[in-house]
Amino acid sequence: MAAHKTSEYPPLISMLIMFIIVLESTIINARELRPSDHGLEYYYEPGESSEMTSFFGPPSSNDLTSISSPSSSILPSAVKSPMKTLSKDQDDDRVMNHVLVVGSLVCGLSGVALMVASALIYFLGYPKTQNSSVNCDHIHNNTKSITMSHSAVSQAGAVSVSIGNERSLRRSVFKNNSISFNNKSWSSSLALNQKTASIRDGKRYTNTTICMSVQQTSSSKVTVSPIELEDPKDPPLNLYKPKESYTAKIVSVERVVGPKAPGETCHIVIDHDGNLPYWEGQSYGVIPPGENPKKPGAPHNVRLYSIASTRYGDFFDGKTASLCVRRAVYYDPETGKEDPSKNGVCSNFLCDSKPGDKIQITGPSGKVMLLPESDPNATHIMIATGTGVAPYRGYLRRMFMENVPNKTFSGLAWLFLGVANTDSLLYDDEFTKYLKDHPDNFRFDKALSREEKNKKGGKMYVQDKIEEYSDEIFKLLDNGAHIYFCGLKGMMPGIQDTLKRVAEERGESWDLKLSQLRKNKQWHVEVY
Repeated sequence: MAAHKTSEYPPLISMLIMFIIVLESTIINARELRPSDHGLEYYYEPGESSEMTSFFGPPSSNDLTSISSPSSSILPSAVKSPMKTLSKDQDDDRVMNHVLVVGSLVCGLSGVALMVASALIYFLGYPKTQNSSVNCDHIHNNTKSITMSHSAVSQAGAVSVSIGNERSLRRSVFKNNSISFNNKSWSSSLALNQKTASIRDGKRYTNTTICMSVQQTSSSKVTVSPIELEDPKDPPLNLYKPKESYTAKIVSVERVVGPKAPGETCHIVIDHDGNLPYWEGQSYGVIPPGENPKKPGAPHNVRLYSIASTRYGDFFDGKTASLCVRRAVYYDPETGKEDPSKNGVCSNFLCDSKPGDKIQITGPSGKVMLLPESDPNATHIMIATGTGVAPYRGYLRRMFMENVPNKTFSGLAWLFLGVANTDSLLYDDEFTKYLKDHPDNFRFDKALSREEKNKKGGKMYVQDKIEEYSDEIFKLLDNGAHIYFCGLKGMMPGIQDTLKRVAEERGESWDLKLSQLRKNKQWHVEVY
């Protein structure tokens, strides 16, 4: 909202006119004053033109003697008769005149003061009303304002974040913000940085606060739109193919790991303008620009990335999708130096992108990681390493952040995340907030391989964390829980071995158990 603007000139002119009027009043009263050669001022009594009296009281005997002399020229020629004794009414009139003269002087001084004040206002300017509201119409049709702090978002609120120096780099995407939408508070300890994006010809996301993701402080949920995204009974599949890809635009690219993390991971928001809908758990294909070195003249192959947002996107308007991408960098084992010629083409393209850059998208694809929602009381065990946490972020936002009609989650979501160290944790503040707000419905266990030890004294990997809770996990699976795996292919052998060992300790056949889980559609795996 623009600050109110008030004209400086009318008040100044008004003050000037007031001062002139007061000054004129003073002059009119002063016209009746006459100076004497004795330094005394005399005034005429009304109706007594031949009588004079001193401003400071009746004239003295010397004055009367002077007056009685025919040749005296001390007084004006009009005063030639002897003075009379003042009556009570005349004395009252004299006092009243004194008051009028003093009042006129006071008004004159007040006029001067008003004139000075007016001049100061004119030259220094009026205090301007400031309003930190930012228009954010693209978030939701009913969204009216943002106060900048998850307080963003169709109904979001104040955002407050306190981040240590060590993690300031990883949270360049998440800074203190105060956001509110439709006067409903919704804040978060992980608010997206107030970056501006040049997107969609500078119209839609230009100069707006990127009201991303992790905005949350109260248990209130965010209203999403369009609700029509809930209507299809089947997920959208391969709407755009490699030969006919969709041209989207980059909204933002932000580093989401700290300085001590091995490697760089970025959260990338893409604007598809509602033309590339998807469901939670699906993937987008990205075609990096340039020529395929193995096929001269042909484009690069498609790279698949799990989508890290719900179908409503980070703006809750159904027009964006988010990816969680780790930059693939190759270091020569002999020299220890980076070899750019062997770096990952697509991951580096994405992490180096700028707001407004075009990007070729295919998909969406995938059905195996779709979130089953037929039973709101179901248990979902989610296991990830690194960027494999992407689809789970979408699940959890849908469960705990978004207010979707007829979609209420009252079951248990249990996330296991394996990373190298604390600085490598992805969306940690967001998940921690869910844990605080929904302790009966969300559990979160981390495996930090470079900071923790397993029970055997070795590095703590995600499979070691699973083994710690193996009895509970198996009981949940026996009761119909879904279990998901997403991340590097290298994670699966260790996890499979751990589960097999636990099954045998329980007197069960793991192969038979696994077969049953797959048959019941409880087993979901997407590794790369």
